[in-house]
Amino acid sequence: MTDFENTPKPDEGRPESPAPNQDYTGVAPGMEAEPSPPPAQETRPRSWLYRLFSPETRTGRVLRPVLRFLGVVVGLFALGLLAAYLLLYQPAARSLQATRADLHNAQQTLDQTRSALENTRQELEQLRSEHDQLQSQLETADQRIRLMRFSNQVSAAQVALAKRDNSAVQKALQTAQDELDTLLPALQEQDPDVATQIESRFKLIRSEAAQDTKTAQSDLEILSSTILLYDQTLSEIE
Repeated sequence: MTDFENTPKPDEGRPESPAPNQDYTGVAPGMEAEPSPPPAQETRPRSWLYRLFSPETRTGRVLRPVLRFLGVVVGLFALGLLAAYLLLYQPAARSLQATRADLHNAQQTLDQTRSALENTRQELEQLRSEHDQLQSQLETADQRIRLMRFSNQVSAAQVALAKRDNSAVQKALQTAQDELDTLLPALQEQDPDVATQIESRFKLIRSEAAQDTKTAQSDLEILSSTILLYDQTLSEIE
């Protein structure tokens, strides 16, 4: 090998100098440099909400339509409840409240009617009591009038016996008998003993008047006393 062949070339073994239009990035002019990859971020564990509802997970992609459907169902159910409340419950509640008010008014009217009825019943009982009392007084007064009529005929028979007018005696006794017949029913109901005494004494007088005027006169006086005592008793009742 010659010396010429072993002689190094001028550019051999030295780095090439950059071209005038070429920068030191190693990228040719007119071409964009590739962006450097971002620095690696530290990965954090995902929450269970992310795994359940994120559209990036399979579970999230399944559950999201289901949740939307359930939301629609719940919303419709809520609307149904609201419609039922507005259209059914509120009118029924107002109707019930009106019915309760009517019932309360009816109860008050019923109480007032019962009170008025009770007052009327008490007044009626009082009127009945007064009527019964007046009726009793009327019957007693009527009985006293009949008793006085009978007593007057007994007195007339006494006068006729004193005059020895037998015709007047019989007439007076007959009239007295008629008065006694109307008097006896009430007299027997009120005082049976007095009624028996008067009736038996008067029968005795009628049988004695034609035969024994003195005895008849004595019995007439006893009968007059009995009538007077009974009249005093009736006046006390009246």
